Amino acid sequence: MFGLLAMLVPAAMQFGLFIFLARVLGVGQYGLYLALLSWSPLCFELVGWGAGEHLLRRTSQDRAAFAATRGHMRAAFWLSLPLATLVFAALTLGAVSQALSFLVVATIGLAEFAGLRLLVNAEQMFIALGRMGGANWLRSSQVAPRIAGVAISYLALGGTSFEALALGGSLGMLAGGLAAAWATRALPIGTRPNLLADGTRQGTWFMGTQLVRAGQHNIDRIVLAPLVDPATLGLYGAAQRFIQLGLLPLQSVLRLTYPGFFKAGTGGLGATLRYGLAVLPLALAASAVTALAIAGAASWLPLVVGPEFEQSVIYLLYLAPTLPLFAINAVLSDTLSGAGFLPVRLVLTTMGVIAQALMFWLLHDGLQIVLASYAGIGLSCALMGGAVMLLRRSEVLKTRANPPTHRLVWLDVAKGLGIILVVVGHVLLLSEAPVASGAAELIYLFHMPLFFLLAGVTLSAQPTGAFAVRKLIRLGLPYVFFIALLGLPALVVTCGFGTPLPNLGIDRCSVMPFKLLLGGSTLGGIFGVFWFIPCLLLALILVQFVIALCRGRNWRQKAAVFALLVTTGYALPHLMPGSTALLALGTAPMAAAFILLGQVFAQRLPSHIVLVLSICGLLVAIGLLMPMPFDMKIGGYGPPILGLATAMALSCLLMQLSKRLEHWLSIASPLQALGQRTLTILYLHQAVHLGLRQLGVQQDALLIFLSLGVPLLFHQSIRRLLKLAEAGLVPYLSPKSPTV
Repeated sequence: MFGLLAMLVPAAMQFGLFIFLARVLGVGQYGLYLALLSWSPLCFELVGWGAGEHLLRRTSQDRAAFAATRGHMRAAFWLSLPLATLVFAALTLGAVSQALSFLVVATIGLAEFAGLRLLVNAEQMFIALGRMGGANWLRSSQVAPRIAGVAISYLALGGTSFEALALGGSLGMLAGGLAAAWATRALPIGTRPNLLADGTRQGTWFMGTQLVRAGQHNIDRIVLAPLVDPATLGLYGAAQRFIQLGLLPLQSVLRLTYPGFFKAGTGGLGATLRYGLAVLPLALAASAVTALAIAGAASWLPLVVGPEFEQSVIYLLYLAPTLPLFAINAVLSDTLSGAGFLPVRLVLTTMGVIAQALMFWLLHDGLQIVLASYAGIGLSCALMGGAVMLLRRSEVLKTRANPPTHRLVWLDVAKGLGIILVVVGHVLLLSEAPVASGAAELIYLFHMPLFFLLAGVTLSAQPTGAFAVRKLIRLGLPYVFFIALLGLPALVVTCGFGTPLPNLGIDRCSVMPFKLLLGGSTLGGIFGVFWFIPCLLLALILVQFVIALCRGRNWRQKAAVFALLVTTGYALPHLMPGSTALLALGTAPMAAAFILLGQVFAQRLPSHIVLVLSICGLLVAIGLLMPMPFDMKIGGYGPPILGLATAMALSCLLMQLSKRLEHWLSIASPLQALGQRTLTILYLHQAVHLGLRQLGVQQDALLIFLSLGVPLLFHQSIRRLLKLAEAGLVPYLSPKSPTV
């Protein structure tokens, strides 16, 4: 706990110093202050040449190596300090538009680097010797000397320029570093300053890693400093400081979970990935909550740092949603490190930093900076994710061959026809075409019952507990993923910008989070279909319970149980209308009845096909003679029994059609492809459909085509991500079972 506080306390102190500097300097001078120190984090890593990390590693392996590595650390410090100072001065004078004295810049760099390196080296020596109390104390007080130096410069010497405050802060760091060096007098005395060959070699590797990490966090200011005016840099820098504060919860999660990556890494990349996927929801939750909090509090920024920073609010609102991307990137990076792919991580991070630099160089006018930020972190996520998937695939191919998966072609064809009907029904429901309303009502009679029937076709009796866990992973993961994918931007729109969009199902900020949690019939618009998957999950579990209950019983008892299920399905939505709200609980009994019927029909239909088709035709004819509003989402099943029978009849006809189309490859192949991508289309088609309507597109055919086509563009990437997540969770929660 104290170690966590040792990380949070200096961050809080750094944020307090930022507020003071912003209010004292104003937006233009604060931008110059950022430009002056933009190269400081990278040049600082040159000081010591990685000797502190070498001391930490060697001493942890052999305590007797402390004296020699401490002597190496002293030699590396004194040899590298002048080099780092000269590099900093040269780069800074080229980056800052305002004329600065070389002596002032060099003094700032020398004091900054010497003081901070002495502090860090002292902390590393305490850690190496197992004295964590002293190490945590040094870390928690790391920013205090800078605050003291700035305070003396401002209060005692009257310094109000960015150079004076930067110089005061760096001299304060020097004083703090000397105090830390004095505190190490009680530690074992090192040898005389002497460079070690292995220390220089390993230190170079450590230094390179730290340089890349420092570049990752500071590349925006480094590139923007010579390209934009100081005011723009100050506005953007102020927003970024709040984003850095928002990273603290994520960093806390990662700090606590980081050792687990290396522990899991002993089992290979697969085990590390499973651990990373277990950490990811916590990291995403921490970053998402923080992003929402920042977006909600963004309007207060000028009250904190001054009215000159009013435009920073815009930057902050646009940058807040990047926090979940940082979470994904960090978990993927730690996965590579834990599995022993640190060189791969370093190379990819370097590529990401170079790409970010290029983005900021190309896009630096006004809000283009925000686009560059998204492009940079997004590309970094893509690089890390792609590397993890390729390395994992290579690992899997080396250890085992994937078992073949046997699919029923007609079942995929039926799903393809069904998802087309779902999209057509939703488009026609809002269409102004003359026959659109009647066609939509006909489709609504059976398009969702069809999917429940199809779910029963391949269902077999299994232990309820293991089945429930497996289905929770297979259906729950996509549900959480897609509701986050669409819900987070929706919350940013309604909470950050205060603009609910009722046509898209985006409600007021005070209501929307609760709707996303409740699911079921409370959701509408782009979230309107999200009732189906929780309902399917609950219905499948209920069916397994019913199968277990009816095992060994006669047909009359089974019929009684089925009748009870149907009666409950009819009664619940009427007696308890709210039952369809929470994850569509009230719809689950009727859905379970359809699944059971699908299981029975899959076993009986081939031998009685003529009779079944005749009955289906008769029921359809009777059903179409009277109006029959049918909407499973709200528990509306039309007239008792007749509505259920009509839905069954139409679904059976479509299933028989699918069996006939199975032999027509030119038709079956595209329908089968759609059927295998049903889940992605189901979740995303309303976002495409209603989003296009919001933009003014009203052509039904175009809306249907795009609502089916656009989700297909993202299917493969989403599928791979969900497969990785599923592969990570299944070994922890359930034994592997054969796929039907």
